Amino acid sequence: MSLLLLVFLLHLVGCFFAVAANLSEDLGMGSWIIENDLDEASIESKYLACIYWAAVTISTVGYGDILATNTVEMGLGIFLVFSGVAMYSYIISKLQDLFSSVTVSDDDS
Repeated sequence: MSLLLLVFLLHLVGCFFAVAANLSEDLGMGSWIIENDLDEASIESKYLACIYWAAVTISTVGYGDILATNTVEMGLGIFLVFSGVAMYSYIISKLQDLFSSVTVSDDDS
């Protein structure tokens, strides 16, 4: 279940990044698609680039090979980095609670 949720989340965020690029191009600002010479690429290549960007942004790794090139894309990136940090903080907190409850149970035995 968690894997399916992660895949859906990456798909959703990747789609938002593609929409941000299209919106930026419509406003005449350029986009990461043009900057990375993907404007003539297949839809599959663009989709894979979006999913890749979403994965490295949410995980806060940020390799830097696909970059936000305008304020719309940067705003989305900032939101996702903070969301990723919040998500990992929540997960670590829940794991800490789980481990501490296991330790308390072992001490009581």
